[in-house]
Amino acid sequence: MGHTSPIGSGLAGGGIQMRVRFLQCLAGTAKVVGDNGGPHDGRAGSRPVPADWRHVVTFYAAVHSVWGMMPGHSTAPLRPRRNRKNTMTRPILNEQERSRLDRRIAEAEKATGAQLVLAIVRRCDSYPEIPWKAFAMGVSMATVVLFGLELISSPWVTARSLWPAMATVLCAGGLLALLTVGIPKAARLFLEKNRAEMEVRQYAESLFLDRQLFATRERRSVLLLVSLFERQVVLLPDRGIQNDLDGEAMEKVVSGMTPLLAAGEPAAALEQGLEGLEKILAEKWEGGAFANELADEIIEEKGV
Repeated sequence: MGHTSPIGSGLAGGGIQMRVRFLQCLAGTAKVVGDNGGPHDGRAGSRPVPADWRHVVTFYAAVHSVWGMMPGHSTAPLRPRRNRKNTMTRPILNEQERSRLDRRIAEAEKATGAQLVLAIVRRCDSYPEIPWKAFAMGVSMATVVLFGLELISSPWVTARSLWPAMATVLCAGGLLALLTVGIPKAARLFLEKNRAEMEVRQYAESLFLDRQLFATRERRSVLLLVSLFERQVVLLPDRGIQNDLDGEAMEKVVSGMTPLLAAGEPAAALEQGLEGLEKILAEKWEGGAFANELADEIIEEKGV
C-alpha cells in the first residue's frame, strides 16, 4: 500500500473550494486568523512569503493536486482486485460478430466433444506503476535536455533560470504520465511483457473458477481468453482435456491469434482461435454423444 502525504490527503478529499483555499494560503494571498486573533498569511510566525517562492509553491501544490487524482495515488478506498460484476458500458463485439462466433462455437463443440468458452476483457489490471515510470522518464529526459542547453548558453546557474527549469522538468514528467492514463498505446510502452502475461493469466484463472467452467461431466472444458489492452491470449484447458492440448498445441493456437489481436481485430482473433482448437481437438476425439453443458454465450468484461 502506497504512502499518502497529508497534503495529498487534503487535496484529494477537500473538493475544489478547499484546493483553491489551500493554493492561496501557500502562495500567501489568503489571510487566516491566527491563535492570537490577528491575521497572518497561513504560515507560522506571520512571515510574508517571498514573491519568488509563491509561484514555485503554487505550482508544486497544483502538480500534487493533479497527481493525487492519478491511478495508484488516490486516497479513495481500493476496489476489489477481481470484480466479476462489472458491466460493459459499450460492448466490444457487435451483434453480427457475436452471432457468427456463437455459431462457430456450436459447430466446434460438436466436432470436438469439448465445452469451448470464449472471453474478451478490456484490461486485466490497473498497472499503477505505469504513470510513475512515465513521470520518471519525462523528468529524466527534460533534465538532460535542459542541462545540456544550460551548459551551451551559460556556465552560471541563477535563481531566475533555476525555477523555470524546475517547472519545465515537472511539467514534462506530468504530461508524459497523463498521456499514459488517457492513451492505451502510450501506456503499453511502459508495460513489461512478463507482468502483462502474469496478470492476464491470473485473470483467466479467476474467471475459470468464478464461472465454474470445471462443472462438466467429463471435465472437457477450455477457456479461450483475450485481453485487449495487454494484447495477450490465454488458453486454459480443464483436467479431462489437458492431454489433448499440450504446450506445443496451445502455442500454435495462440501464435495464430496474436497478429489479429495486435491489429485491433478481436473477433477475427477469436474465430482464428476456434479454428485452431477445432483442428487439434477433432483429430484426438474418439467420438460419441455430445451434451452441451455450458452456455455458448461469449463473456465480455470491462476488467480492472
